[in-house]
Amino acid sequence: MLFGFIISPESKKLIDVLRTYIEERPVNYGHVQQAIVELAELKEKHAVPYLITLLDKKEVIWVRESAITALAIIGDKTATKPLIGLLDDDDYHIVRQVTIALGDFKDPQVPVSLADLLLSGNFIKISPSDYAVQCILSSTIGSLKKLGALSTEAAISLLQSPGVELRQKAISVLSDIKDKRSIEALCKSLLEDKISLIRKGVAEELKSVSDPSAINSLIKALEKHVEKVYEDNKYSNDVISELAEALVDFKTLAVKPLCTAYKNCNNIFLKILFAHLLEVIEKGCGLDLLVDDVKKVDINAHITNETFKGIRESIFISSLLRVNDDPDRSKKRTIMEVLDALK
Repeated sequence: MLFGFIISPESKKLIDVLRTYIEERPVNYGHVQQAIVELAELKEKHAVPYLITLLDKKEVIWVRESAITALAIIGDKTATKPLIGLLDDDDYHIVRQVTIALGDFKDPQVPVSLADLLLSGNFIKISPSDYAVQCILSSTIGSLKKLGALSTEAAISLLQSPGVELRQKAISVLSDIKDKRSIEALCKSLLEDKISLIRKGVAEELKSVSDPSAINSLIKALEKHVEKVYEDNKYSNDVISELAEALVDFKTLAVKPLCTAYKNCNNIFLKILFAHLLEVIEKGCGLDLLVDDVKKVDINAHITNETFKGIRESIFISSLLRVNDDPDRSKKRTIMEVLDALK
């Protein structure tokens, strides 16, 4: 009897099969596995103590794997701690199965333990191949995403990992959560991470985040990339494009911050980019965000004197023009006209 409920004859019969196996009496392993499956389908909580005991029975691996899956399906919280303990198991298959199962347990300790598994790197030692490593990595990240906001702090700890791949995975988890804390962490990484590939990844993910608090961070990152203050600018051109596209995706919400940045900017490259983004947003929203009846001319026609020689061929100009898919580039405001309009 459990919690005052009487066990059904069917469940009792199935549990007796598990008990026989646990007591190491002769039993068909196939019958054991079938009993586990049926108890899971019944969500039989009386079976939980027996299933937990099966976790330590290492004779037949697929019996352990079936017990792990059954505990996840039944969802009894008493199984959380024993399952977390299996993250230190020396069998790759068990660790992978547990990382999948733990995604069904809404316990604050679960995401912390999953992050610790990845940060420790122990799963790499027990994995027989690179493919196996990727499987555990994928299943663990999948469970962190499944746990939602419970995983925020765990994902932030991964975002601070020295491993680039772990930071990339953390970005995907945080962008799925989209709460205030995760957005703050992504913006911090966007501005401070020394690896441009990571900054590019954050910029890509922020395009799907509708939180206006990210806009100023996107603008600051854009300024830093143009001014080349980062140690690693290997993917600078791609990062600039992602940042610009993310700002355009915010549409009218980005107009005021962009105008402010434009007015306060002394860098001609940035002025060109900010003006261009405002035009793209204006066109996309069908609004006149700047001034009425302003003459539009080719943006490159304004860049003709010696001061700006070579800009037309620069990767910066190439990247900013990628933001605009307008095939007719014959009509653009001059930079000076936009500047005057925004004073």
